[in-house]
Amino acid sequence: MANFYKDTKKMLKLLLGVLLALTAAIGLFAAVRTGALSRWAEGFSKKQESSSSVTAPSQGGSSSQPEGTVLTPPGNGEETPIDRTEGGSPSEETPIYFNRPSEMRAVYLTAGVDFLSDGDLSADKVQGDIDKALQNAKDLSMNSVIVNLTTGGKAIYFGTTAPAVETDFDVLDYLLKKAKEMGFYTYVRYDVLTLPGESGFAPAQEVDNQTVNLLEDSIKRLVTGYQMDGLLLDDYYNPYGEDSYTQYLKHGGGIGYENYMRGLSEMVFSAASRTVRENAPQVQVGMLTEAVWENRPAQPDGSQTSASFTALGTGNADNLSYAQKGLVDFVAVKAFGATTDPAAPFGTVVSWWAEQLSDYDLPFYVVHAADKAVTDNPGWGQYDQMVKQLVAADNVVGFDGSIYNSLGRMLEDPEGSFTKVKEYYSKEINLKHVLTELAVTKPAQTTYSTFEKTVTFMGASDPNVEVTINGERISTDQNGYFTVQRDLAPGENKFVIVHKGRTITYNITRKVVIIKEVKPEGTLTVDGNMKITISAIAYEDANVYAVVGGQTIGMSKVQTEDDSTEKDTSYARFEGTYTAPAATNAVQTIGNIVVYGEWQGVPTQSKQGAMVKVNKKTVIADGKPVRVTATQAETFPTSVIDDYSDPSYFPLPQGTIDYTVGDELIYKDGDRTFSYYKLASGVRVYTKDITAISESEGVGNNSINGITVTADGNYTKVILATQQKVSYRATYTGSSFNIAFNYTTSVPGSMNLNKNPLFSAANWSGATLQLPLKQNGRFIGYKAYYDDDGNLVFRFNNPPGGLSGARIVVDPGHDTSDPGTLGFLPAYPERVINAAIGELVADELRSRGASVYLIQSASQKVTLANRVEQGRSYNAHVLVSIHGNSAPSDAKGSEAYYFNPYSKNLASQAANAVSSALGTTNRGGKFGYYYVTRDPQFASTLIETGFLSNEREYRKLIDEEYQAQIASGIADAVDSYLRSMGSGSGTGTQTNGDVSSVGNSGSSSDGGGEVTGVSLNKNSLTLQKGKTAQLSAEVMPSDADNTDVLWESDDEEVATVSQSGKITAVGEGKALITVITEDGEFTDECLVTVTASGSSGSGGGVEEVSLNKERLDLAIGDSYTLKATIGPSSASGKGVTWDTTNSSVATVSSSGVVKAKKEGTCEIVATAADGDVEAYCVVYVTEDGDSGDAPEEIELDTYELELPVGESDRITASILPKGASAGKIRWEVETLKGKNVARTVDRGDAIAVTGRSPGEILLTAYWENDPDIYAECYLIVVD
Repeated sequence: MANFYKDTKKMLKLLLGVLLALTAAIGLFAAVRTGALSRWAEGFSKKQESSSSVTAPSQGGSSSQPEGTVLTPPGNGEETPIDRTEGGSPSEETPIYFNRPSEMRAVYLTAGVDFLSDGDLSADKVQGDIDKALQNAKDLSMNSVIVNLTTGGKAIYFGTTAPAVETDFDVLDYLLKKAKEMGFYTYVRYDVLTLPGESGFAPAQEVDNQTVNLLEDSIKRLVTGYQMDGLLLDDYYNPYGEDSYTQYLKHGGGIGYENYMRGLSEMVFSAASRTVRENAPQVQVGMLTEAVWENRPAQPDGSQTSASFTALGTGNADNLSYAQKGLVDFVAVKAFGATTDPAAPFGTVVSWWAEQLSDYDLPFYVVHAADKAVTDNPGWGQYDQMVKQLVAADNVVGFDGSIYNSLGRMLEDPEGSFTKVKEYYSKEINLKHVLTELAVTKPAQTTYSTFEKTVTFMGASDPNVEVTINGERISTDQNGYFTVQRDLAPGENKFVIVHKGRTITYNITRKVVIIKEVKPEGTLTVDGNMKITISAIAYEDANVYAVVGGQTIGMSKVQTEDDSTEKDTSYARFEGTYTAPAATNAVQTIGNIVVYGEWQGVPTQSKQGAMVKVNKKTVIADGKPVRVTATQAETFPTSVIDDYSDPSYFPLPQGTIDYTVGDELIYKDGDRTFSYYKLASGVRVYTKDITAISESEGVGNNSINGITVTADGNYTKVILATQQKVSYRATYTGSSFNIAFNYTTSVPGSMNLNKNPLFSAANWSGATLQLPLKQNGRFIGYKAYYDDDGNLVFRFNNPPGGLSGARIVVDPGHDTSDPGTLGFLPAYPERVINAAIGELVADELRSRGASVYLIQSASQKVTLANRVEQGRSYNAHVLVSIHGNSAPSDAKGSEAYYFNPYSKNLASQAANAVSSALGTTNRGGKFGYYYVTRDPQFASTLIETGFLSNEREYRKLIDEEYQAQIASGIADAVDSYLRSMGSGSGTGTQTNGDVSSVGNSGSSSDGGGEVTGVSLNKNSLTLQKGKTAQLSAEVMPSDADNTDVLWESDDEEVATVSQSGKITAVGEGKALITVITEDGEFTDECLVTVTASGSSGSGGGVEEVSLNKERLDLAIGDSYTLKATIGPSSASGKGVTWDTTNSSVATVSSSGVVKAKKEGTCEIVATAADGDVEAYCVVYVTEDGDSGDAPEEIELDTYELELPVGESDRITASILPKGASAGKIRWEVETLKGKNVARTVDRGDAIAVTGRSPGEILLTAYWENDPDIYAECYLIVVD
């Protein structure tokens, strides 16, 4: 709106000028002081003064609401005291109370359509039709009715000067009273410029004093003669006509044509509003408005629309200003465009009006074009348009409810459109993940070529509308998810998917390739008698074999997975082993590896692999000395040539010296070429990890002079005073850790270890050191390095015996460069699910006392190597990598992978815990080659939580409740794994031999080093009494040897702190929370201020601070400006300071602007600048901004479930709105059909069910504090 119209004084002058010019021009000037126009002018002039509030009259019409009486229909109503005076001055007389629903659900009742429609005017017929219409409205979940007053120009009520329908009773009186009796809020729609006359109601031909008087008289008769909750004013527009300008020249008095036209509209609207308020102040004045006030091109403050009719531009009614000036008590916008309307989209219209009205505390309703549902009108062709509008409106702050303009169309219920509206109101449909449009996530491309035999179409749809592929209807689940596999014929294949008018066409070309890939490739150089692993990717049901040098090698399918394993494929990996011939005095060329594949009668296909060469015979003594340059050099067996890591081969640390044996070995895998050398110690290493050194630097006849074994709360270190950095071979057996040294002739003696929690002894057998474990399996990783004095250090993790004190790295799989497996919904690929679960796992572990490092893969690219390096730097006990699975079939279940044998139990427990949380099959712990599991420094597992390709499991994986259960299960698994080892007992140092070189060995940078500082995530915090907050401490450096910290509070009567950093506010006051590192006693502090909820005080005259909102529900990324009011008005200090209790959830600026950052809850605190008086606003941040305060209902994740016998599932219940009052959910189970139908386990907010025999069961979840708050799930168990 132009700035001019925001200036009240200028507006007053304009309107008074319009008034005087008009009245003078039409000869009414003498009557101004006593006529209707005078009263209109006085109404505006009063707005410049402070006046008393409107009060209930001592006398009123026969049907007006008596003073002090509040007529509230049964249900969720509001009794709202109203002060209609400008500036908000409190009334000293009886306040006005309005009857209005907390959420409007209204429908038009139209005479001539819903009743009085067939010419039968008998009382029985008309009243029966009215009763039926009201009952129909009730059945549609409506709580309000809006009555249109005329039919065929005749009134349906007696209180008017116009002819009425010829009934022997007052139709309007009966309708309004019957509606009240049935619990409805009642409203009447009134066309301001459609006036009563001798021949009936007709549009006013001109606006003069007589018009205004007639309008006032008609409205007065209506509001004093009939009991209603509100009068909706419509048809007050004054569009340009053929003689408009002529009339302006006659009567406009030079005030300007536009001002003249708009002034007339405001004059009649103001007269109508004032008449209601003077004669029936208990009746709300509502304003019905067309969708668009003005398009933005015409007005900078207008909406981004292109409507052909606008209230301001076409109708000459600045009705937005009517609302802003206080002429109305609520606004209803006729948003008749569809959500995709090109001129006035529904969402744009609703959002614009809500924003304009946000500062005026006016209820804001939307009128929906119900009569357009499932019609040819643009955007209205689909049944779900109305539900889409409800969803869009509910997401708009300030939206207070809906009005539907056609009861008849709602009853017709085309394609179930209004059944869905009713279900939406009853919350019987979960819209969070239900796509209303077709979305196919797989295949990702619509035109492509493939070697695959089949194609899998996966995606989501509206579950209420069929999906077809090439004209054949496919099945979808209750959320509209679908997975369909189709065979691909050789050559071109076309698939047309159709849903709700949208068509997606796939053109797929299949090439029949039995063998897709062969390893190794290029030239492969090996030593004599070395085994070569031949690998091929071929059709999973093919017969595959290889030929090398005339020898046929059988190949079989293998199940072991690694990072390159494809899941959604009809191919599988086949492997066979070829043993090279013995070496001779010359290089032998064996020839190429050729792999053959036979499949279903297709001519045999072949693919060529590497050219194999065998090195000439070598003599070990001819080897060259080399030094390890990599921090940790991975080792491999020498008997086989491939690039698979081996859990029996541990790395060698930087500085280790050995001798090469033979020539360089070359292995090519696709675009990657690997080169190796065999070492005399019997291992194979990458060429890049070693460097040649001089003969004088070689090793031999080494002496290990002494051994030191020292233990603290974190590590056991075995420190060997070795003269030379000789190579060794380390092995783990489950009962001991053994180190066999090469080139060593002298070692210290053995000793028992009674000061160590991990090992019972250090025994020497020749040059092999044996470290027997005190408890079999109590081993969670180690690393080896040479310290600054040349001592060889083996640093072993001491098991913490549980989560308290454990260091856990949580690794959500995939990153911004790779979404991972695609699910049914484009917005929820594997990466998003992994990140959500990862956050919850980290929070759960922290809450149980663990120190947790969460790898931030959701917002950046993180390589596999970097993930492992972060685990090393954090000195983790355990790394948990979270992933989701996929398969082209109906695979289901949870599984976890391990590499190192001491991680096997961790993987098994993780698979069991996650499958239990998900209610699915436990596929167990499995060996695999995944990169993040292969580092020996910590125990690790990669968890495939569930199959994103399985509709049921996907539905659970994207559900927050199930995600929380999975996170809890993972934490349980890690805790159980660590507890199973115990923590052991004993600390201290024991030595044998000459350990003079050891000193403070192990404190070098290679071992992590000393702590240099600590930092808290917050240094000040304000909490209400009884509230909690979580602090986190970052110990520096992150790879310090000892990152443990202690927490202290200097006043536990104010605030306590747990040893995991959780603060609990106990009593009012201030407390200093201090974190202290065990190593070095570095500290950081957080000042905690504890206040009482609703506390008041006095500070420089300030007695209270109040906020315009006590609660905010925001979606991530949304903002809202809080406004603080200082009381009393005479207080000297008016300023406030703003703070947040959790800046990671929501921040607040110095001006009160709240910005939602991530899901969670926090409090915004406004503190008086000159005192300690505070006010609070609780902020709930969710993904979609939907939350709550008091329990209103229970929502289930499903309301109907079909479960096969023998399978399990879980129904989860939530109290709504989110954040509602505490209370337990209870469950009742009623068998409707059959016997012993299902086993149920009540888990509080969920119930686990396992099908036993065919039948039907009703599962009811109810709130223990109010059994009337409940929800039901219908369970069918089938064979």
